Amino acid sequence: MQPTRPPAPATRFQVAKLGSLLADPGRAGMLLALMDGTVRPAGELARMAGVAPSTASGHLKRLVAGELLRVVDQGRHRYYMLADADVAHVIETLSLGHRTLSADCPERDRHFNSFLSTGR
Repeated sequence: MQPTRPPAPATRFQVAKLGSLLADPGRAGMLLALMDGTVRPAGELARMAGVAPSTASGHLKRLVAGELLRVVDQGRHRYYMLADADVAHVIETLSLGHRTLSADCPERDRHFNSFLSTGR
């Protein structure tokens, strides 16, 4: 049995694509809201991220297409969750650069920070 090779490093284009998906505060808020391992409907994610439902719909489509989220269909309802543990690890790792919150940080951001401390 041959040893498996580690995955090839990401290209600059893949890193840029990931960065563009994470760069929008609404999309970042949705991802952080899912860090606790829950599945949530689009409307709830929109409220948690502070965006309109129509805006959330576009963001969710991009996150699913970018393979950061998965859709779970239950009857007529659609729920969203992080695609896998690797996505959670990337978000958690990136968030470590901002361990302290400034005094002018909106309350919603404090709420998302609590997900990081309790998730996984």
